[in-house]
Amino acid sequence: MRHASAVASAPQACESEERVGTGDGARIKRAGVPPEHLPFGDGPKFVCGPAVLGNRKDCLVYSVGSGGDWGFEQGLKAAAPNCEMHTFDPAPDEIQPYGGGAYSKIHALALRGGESTSENALTLGQIQAKLGHTGRHIDLLKVDCEGCEWDALTRVFGDLRAGNLTVGQIQVELHAPVSITKSEERGDRAERKRIRGFPNQLREFFDTANAAGFYIFHKERNGWGVCDGYLCVEYALVHVSHACHAFVESHCPSLPPEALPCPAPSFRASS
Repeated sequence: MRHASAVASAPQACESEERVGTGDGARIKRAGVPPEHLPFGDGPKFVCGPAVLGNRKDCLVYSVGSGGDWGFEQGLKAAAPNCEMHTFDPAPDEIQPYGGGAYSKIHALALRGGESTSENALTLGQIQAKLGHTGRHIDLLKVDCEGCEWDALTRVFGDLRAGNLTVGQIQVELHAPVSITKSEERGDRAERKRIRGFPNQLREFFDTANAAGFYIFHKERNGWGVCDGYLCVEYALVHVSHACHAFVESHCPSLPPEALPCPAPSFRASS
């Protein structure tokens, strides 16, 4: 299982990728985290072309999951001050004291993919509608929701293919079943059989992402907490349209936007 993430490598290059959220105190240090784990893991994310985002007047960023660590929001706001940022967390009262409101507007909402009885658990399209953002392009979607990402992003990829919404890039932490290590210890055959199917689950997830025009441009392990160095992996995916814009704008900054030889994301329906 330590090598399961190898089924998803980084086929899409982004020459202008930058780690956002590190340095200048942007990352909130967590008590008990070994120093060797501080350069990677929770907090900072790799972003394709943050300067490109900074040049967009209508830049929109959604950040799902916080836990009181505002390093990413702080770093992205410094790199792209024009971006309108929204953070979604089902327990906002627990994260408000950490001061994230200075960088992002906080909403007591959770992202879902399947059915839910909670009125605060919404699909991405429903969140956009609730905030009055239907039809707006989401430049960056960061998702760290401790397991919700599988169903939620599979739904997002489906909506992207249907033309219900558009997204430029996605930063997500994928969580393997925590029971992987526990089942190995207790010899639970049924659970071990399910866990052996995890690499296939990973392949299907990224096949769905690829079909929606998204490709990995960076990945790294997260060694913090229950992740145990290999149970959680940070992936950064970029849509082919944004990858093209980031490349052209970094190499030919004087080229007018209308002359960029890049595909433009388009809507076919409202979500």
